[in-house]
Amino acid sequence: MNDFANHPFGFDKLRIGLAVTTEPLALSIDDIRMFHQHFAPYMPLGGGRDFSLGDPPAAQAHLYAVWTRLLFDKTRDWPVISRLGQDAVRYFRPVYAGDRIRLQIRFVAKEEIDDDRGLLIAQHDLLDENEEIVMSIMTRTMMKR
Repeated sequence: MNDFANHPFGFDKLRIGLAVTTEPLALSIDDIRMFHQHFAPYMPLGGGRDFSLGDPPAAQAHLYAVWTRLLFDKTRDWPVISRLGQDAVRYFRPVYAGDRIRLQIRFVAKEEIDDDRGLLIAQHDLLDENEEIVMSIMTRTMMKR
């Protein structure tokens, strides 16, 4: 079994209130159009609006997918056993082609389950380049101790 006592994001080292962030990710119009076409066909580009003066926004499901990717990239070497749930998903602002968004994870609470496992509750916010929240979600994650 791996020893996670010295891992910078090992359960026992996590400080409540600490926030970690990812590098920004820019969405392209090609990304947005591809996602709409393949995964959100119910949401036609334009959605009944005239976007001749600007591009359509990313679908909410697209933002969720971007969050999933940013989360994986940030936590791929963390001692995660299982992601137990996501709650309170909220979408606040549209995201357009060229917008640069990043993920901020703030540790809200943790609870020891036993000698080998702990439960981490975290607030995740997707932020735009103006530091405004575009999407938020709470997670419950079981981690190795």
